[in-house]
Amino acid sequence: MRSSSAQTTATWCEPPGIDFLAEQGFLQSKDGIDRCLIEHYFPGVCEGKYLDIGAADGITFSNTYALFKVLGWKGINIEIDPDHYENLAVNREDDIANVQAAVCSASHKVHYAVGQGNGSGGLWEFSSEVQRERRWPGMTLYNTIPLKCTPLQSILDEIETGKLFFDFASVDLEGAGLSAILGIDFDRISFGVIVIEKNQVGHVNDQIEHLLRSKGYTVSHAANTCSHRNVWFVRPDFERIYY
Repeated sequence: MRSSSAQTTATWCEPPGIDFLAEQGFLQSKDGIDRCLIEHYFPGVCEGKYLDIGAADGITFSNTYALFKVLGWKGINIEIDPDHYENLAVNREDDIANVQAAVCSASHKVHYAVGQGNGSGGLWEFSSEVQRERRWPGMTLYNTIPLKCTPLQSILDEIETGKLFFDFASVDLEGAGLSAILGIDFDRISFGVIVIEKNQVGHVNDQIEHLLRSKGYTVSHAANTCSHRNVWFVRPDFERIYY
């Protein structure tokens, strides 16, 4: 890696071909995020560091499984669902940290609705009535699990102190992405690439873009060929770091 203000731990390597990764089941993203990362953003990059928010069980639909399993990356995984987290702790026991938590901009009480399928759960407070009926038909607030929501920065401070750099961050929180990144101290935490699942409410996506642009990140339109369900952001010196 070239010198930069970003303190990446990543190194150059000769990774297996993308077809091999697919054939062996290492590419697990449901919409090709991992393939896009390896082919277009981090080709030949090993031993990087990721932050996976909404990590599920660490394998199914994971955006970071191939990075972890084959390319020597390590990271911090955060998952709210108790069943997913139990499997995550086993599947990613060699990662930097696995944390079971609800992530928000500030500490307050929230309610977790358990879904019927992998990745279908979510926070009641960040879902509209239409979304609740579609994802959790017949469920009421009484059927949810009350939890304390924790700012992301507080979670990270419990694991590592000082300034942190993550080469890649995945934010997949079924509507709570904006609240999650509002809990980051961007003077202390920085990223190479951030991928955030699009919110079904358009103005929320605008708020996410405005926030990240104000922190120096730009929208990467190259990713439009990879995934339409997410918005990709890169730091301005990305190419200087990795190429």
